[in-house]
Amino acid sequence: MTHLASWGKLTYSMESEEGPDSHIVLVQDQSGRYATFHLEKGCQIFSSLKPQENNDAMTMIHDLKDEFLSYWIELKQASGR
Repeated sequence: MTHLASWGKLTYSMESEEGPDSHIVLVQDQSGRYATFHLEKGCQIFSSLKPQENNDAMTMIHDLKDEFLSYWIELKQASGR
């Protein structure tokens, strides 16, 4: 799992790459609650986050999708994967 970013009380990590156009992002809060999102589709797969944290995470996933993907690609290229 690769750390992508932290904002407020939430941490965003790339959980898996299921294909070139299919990435799953894990969002965790400080108490261990989490949500998973399909990055390209912008949809939630699962969530145990509080409603406001879930809304914040969904907004960040939507607003920063391209930046998350660019960063992930850069990391993959740097590591030779």
